[in-house]
Amino acid sequence: MRRMRSLCAKVLKDLEVHKQSPDSLKHSLEPIFQYTSEVSLQELGLKTPIEPLGEDVGFIPVIKGKNYSIGIFIIPPGARIPLHDHPGMCVISRVLYGKMNVISFDWKHGEQKYGNSLGGNAQVTANKVVEAPETALLLPGSSNLHEFRASNENGAKGVAILDIICPNYSDSEDRPCTYYQVERLHVRPDSYEKCMVKPNEIFSNLSVGDVVHLLPITQPSDFSVFTHPYKPFDFPLDPELD
Repeated sequence: MRRMRSLCAKVLKDLEVHKQSPDSLKHSLEPIFQYTSEVSLQELGLKTPIEPLGEDVGFIPVIKGKNYSIGIFIIPPGARIPLHDHPGMCVISRVLYGKMNVISFDWKHGEQKYGNSLGGNAQVTANKVVEAPETALLLPGSSNLHEFRASNENGAKGVAILDIICPNYSDSEDRPCTYYQVERLHVRPDSYEKCMVKPNEIFSNLSVGDVVHLLPITQPSDFSVFTHPYKPFDFPLDPELD
C-alpha cells in the first residue's frame, strides 16, 4: 500500500490533466496502471470478499490528496452505480473481485455537454461483461461516462473496484459529478423523437455504436453510497506525498 501511495503522489501530485494530450496522459499514467493491474486486496490490507452493508453500494476512501483520490467501491450482487461522468478527469479502475456489466459512452464530436442542463448526444463505446482482474483507463475524452451493474448470478458475491481519479471532483473548479438518463433517438425525415431507456434495460437495449441523448438528472433515488472506514492503514496524509 505504501508503494501505491508513493507512486500516485509522485505521478499525480502536480499532473495537469487538461494540458496534456491523450498519448501524453497514457505515458504519464503507465506506471500507476501497471501497478494497479497487479495489486491485490491482500496488499491493500483487506479481505475477500468485503461484506457489503445491506443493498447500498459501499465506498472505502483509501487516500485523498489535493489532486487525486484512491478508493474502493463495493457493489452488492445486482446493484449498480448509475450512469455518471468524470469531467476533465482521468480514472484508473481495477476489478479486484467479481463480475459486472459495464456500459460506456463518449460525447459525440463537438457535443461535450458537461454542466449543460440540456445534456447532449453521445455514442455507446462499450457494452460488455468485465471481471477480475481487468484494469481500465478512462481519459477526459475516452469512455468517460459509464454505468456498472454487479452480476447477480447464483453464488455471486458482488464486485469490488479500486478507483484512482485525477484530478478530484470539484464543484468550484467545474468538475461536479453528474448523473444521466439515457434517451433513444428516433430519427424522422424532418425531426427526431426521444424515448427514455429504463435503467434496468440499458444493457440489453443498447449496442456499441448506438447514438443516444444523455439528459442530466439528480442522483437516482435507488442509488446511495455507504462509506466504510479504511482501517488497515488509518494514518494521516504526509504533506510531502500529498
